[in-house]
Amino acid sequence: MNRKQLIKEIAERNNFTQEEVKIIFDDTFEIIKEKLFFGMNVAIRDFAYFKIKESPSREFFVPSKRKKVRKPKRFNISVTMSEKFIKKVQSKTIYDGNKV
Repeated sequence: MNRKQLIKEIAERNNFTQEEVKIIFDDTFEIIKEKLFFGMNVAIRDFAYFKIKESPSREFFVPSKRKKVRKPKRFNISVTMSEKFIKKVQSKTIYDGNKV
């Protein structure tokens, strides 16, 4: 399922227009990005936990160039899925039209 399909399904299930859902959808992810950018962690209960992990700079040897190269520190996004979400997906519960 891609972004467009997800927006369409949310709109249909909740009697909103796709444009309304698109605005909320985009704004939700924009807020998550902003909070991560400013060093905050984001937890969405029963779904996932987002945080930034810092990888320190390091030096390594490149045989083809026969010299050491310094790799700058970088920041990676870590996403940890909630145990409840994982269990629900692993249980392979069949969707019955109500909330899963």
